[in-house]
Amino acid sequence: MTLYSLTKCEMHEMSSLAKMSLKEALPLLAKLYESIGVKSMILLKDNEWTNVVSVVFLTRRKVEDLSNENRVLEERLGKIDYDNFKIVVQARPISEFHNVITELENGYLNVGEHAPNY
Repeated sequence: MTLYSLTKCEMHEMSSLAKMSLKEALPLLAKLYESIGVKSMILLKDNEWTNVVSVVFLTRRKVEDLSNENRVLEERLGKIDYDNFKIVVQARPISEFHNVITELENGYLNVGEHAPNY
């Protein structure tokens, strides 16, 4: 989808995007993006996974394409997966964006099989 395929009303909403919360912007963002990329560095401390740093980004690439890119990177650079330290990458469909926002509001983000606290 290009910006040119948005209606005039949607274009007006785009100009108001800076004033919206993520939840308010979700319907518009879902029309512009295909997937959500998540890259997290997590640390096991006191038997609980804790986020060190995460990058969450929206992309027009399909989930499958983003997952393949992540796999190729991991094959080329190696997987960082120690008992108490991991780097986890994930691709999620844009339809899960509301879940991502809710997770972050509640102090965690599901990445792979982990849900580190923030």
